[in-house]
Amino acid sequence: MRMYYTSTAREYDAGILTFGHDITPDQIIPPNAKSFTTTAILTGECTEAILPEDGIRVFGNFLHTHVVGHGLTVQHFRKNPECDVYEELEPIDRNLQYDFNYQQITHLKREVVIKPGDVVQLKCFYGTEGVDGVTLGGLSTRNEMCFTFLVYYPAVDFQIAISRIESSALRDYLKSLPSGDQIVNGTEIDYSKLNTVDWDVDKFQETVDESMQGAFCRGEGNAIYRVTKFPEIGCPYIAPDQCTTEATEATEGGVVLRASVALLLLLSLLAATLG
Repeated sequence: MRMYYTSTAREYDAGILTFGHDITPDQIIPPNAKSFTTTAILTGECTEAILPEDGIRVFGNFLHTHVVGHGLTVQHFRKNPECDVYEELEPIDRNLQYDFNYQQITHLKREVVIKPGDVVQLKCFYGTEGVDGVTLGGLSTRNEMCFTFLVYYPAVDFQIAISRIESSALRDYLKSLPSGDQIVNGTEIDYSKLNTVDWDVDKFQETVDESMQGAFCRGEGNAIYRVTKFPEIGCPYIAPDQCTTEATEATEGGVVLRASVALLLLLSLLAATLG
């Protein structure tokens, strides 16, 4: 580790924005799911109320789930009248080979500006094939989390942003199941009974994605709660073609190298035979 000191104070202080899904058993991940997604939203109302006029510049990030998480992506949306409200920008960060045992802070290749009014979404991807019983949100590593910690400047009083499926929407879905009367009693959910459910993973995923979400944020003297849906994107992000001349030349060089090695081996065999 190297530490650097300077007699000149930096122009900006850095801050860390904690953003993700509320830590609650209402984050339900069904068993035997090849892939299941939990999504958290940072609303435009939050960024509008808390961020400075010029926005914040994100330069690092720390992605976090527990054991059954295998990928995360931080999506970035901005209002654009040509896109029927929102345009999807390049992801702020993404790791589709996430491993709980190898977590690290990522220094982004470029700074990303989040402006007032922008929407940020965090998607966490889980796999529960071979897992007995549902996995619920919680602090224990036996439970799950879906969080990202955005490192940015200039620092502002932006303490936290979390969201979750609206409790009434979750209860309505659970009550619709054959054993729903045993799971839901009034406004209470008996989470221990969830292991009796024969889960339709696709149907539950659709319910979670299309239901109203309760989104909360706090900072700059504001505490904002909104009931909202995930935004509809008029212009999805299209990643640029990664096949470049440089990559082609590198590939061709690799072909030449392999051909040269093969030729050397052939000459060696001929020499041994003639000898």
